[in-house]
Amino acid sequence: MKESMIEELLAEVKQIEEKNTRYKERNERLKAEQTGHVNELLSEAKAQERELAKKEIVNREQVDELMKEKWDFIRQKENLLEGTTNITTYRGHTILLHS
Repeated sequence: MKESMIEELLAEVKQIEEKNTRYKERNERLKAEQTGHVNELLSEAKAQERELAKKEIVNREQVDELMKEKWDFIRQKENLLEGTTNITTYRGHTILLHS
């Protein structure tokens, strides 16, 4: 009777150890998968940051160009009011012709 109980307990311990081994293997796979997902998310975030930086540069360049155009326009108006300078535009550039 004691031998059969010992055998049952040993069998139960063996099952628990096998289950524990399976769970450890599963946890390692899940951890590796999670690490892969985190790395992928980090790569995507870095790519988005680079794209955003490019857009900010383009927008800054556009603002600079618009400010230059506005400044040229104001300068043209001032010169016309003074009546001392003729202004013409050639290929997007303002040319001042003095009288």
